[in-house]
Amino acid sequence: MKYHQGFTLIETLFYIMILSVFLSISSALLIQVLQGMQKTDAVYAVNEGGSSAMTRMLTTIRNADSVTLPLQGATSSQLTLTMPGTSSNPTIFLVENEVLKVKEGTAATSTLTAKTIRIKDIVFTNVAATSSPGSIHIDMSVSSTASDIGTGNAPENIFTGSATIRRRL
Repeated sequence: MKYHQGFTLIETLFYIMILSVFLSISSALLIQVLQGMQKTDAVYAVNEGGSSAMTRMLTTIRNADSVTLPLQGATSSQLTLTMPGTSSNPTIFLVENEVLKVKEGTAATSTLTAKTIRIKDIVFTNVAATSSPGSIHIDMSVSSTASDIGTGNAPENIFTGSATIRRRL
């Protein structure tokens, strides 16, 4: 009896089927890992960008001389501050096309947020008492510009902060 070396058609089809299943599972896992990395990057961008912008606004408020807009007890989507230095007077925080911007004095408007995030909503509330030089409460909703991460939901976060103008001696 002669023995032939090689595979039968059934064995070859069986091995191809096993390889196909393995490659399908591997590619599905790889896609999940990549989507997870994308989502992590987007969450990081939202948290870092929102936190950085909030810190900049609160620090500027503390160093201001007074609040011009919003008026006491009112809310606004724009914050205007009177600053001690003439080069940065007035300082205005505003949102244009979902981007947070600052204008200091006569200088050009500069961007405070990265292109990977957008400001969905911002509300400045002047909560100062009558005898206070100014106190501002900020509510800001930040989301990612990456909308097709896994489920299609862009990561977002709400940032809240308050600052009172420091009196100078």
